[in-house]
Amino acid sequence: MDDSKELTVPIQFKLNLPVENEQTNFNIPYKELIGKEKHISSEQHEHVQRVWCEFDILNLGEYTDLYLKTDILLLCDFIASCLKTYDLDPAPYYTLPGYTWNCMLKYTKEELELQTYVNHLILFEEEKEED
Repeated sequence: MDDSKELTVPIQFKLNLPVENEQTNFNIPYKELIGKEKHISSEQHEHVQRVWCEFDILNLGEYTDLYLKTDILLLCDFIASCLKTYDLDPAPYYTLPGYTWNCMLKYTKEELELQTYVNHLILFEEEKEED
């Protein structure tokens, strides 16, 4: 199995374990432990089993640690890719649409005109209301 490929598939379910219940030492998560609001498919459960076995996971804590490390590494890879491609750091942006908007402006070298006329603003607002 290609370890890196298995780790790029996100965990798509939540385990439904009561806080007072110390069931963190079970082997492979059972489908009965899945939260009520979201069910997983057999393929997703098989994926969890493959990761669990391939990385010699002993308990839920180790599985969570692996997930968090993987998530951080993928985020670092994304940031490095953004810096290399657009020469813009995505860290100060709150949302991906805001970041991609600035990437588009930088890539196209387009400059936006600041709207300082009140009449233009009123016209834009009226157009929005009509839609």
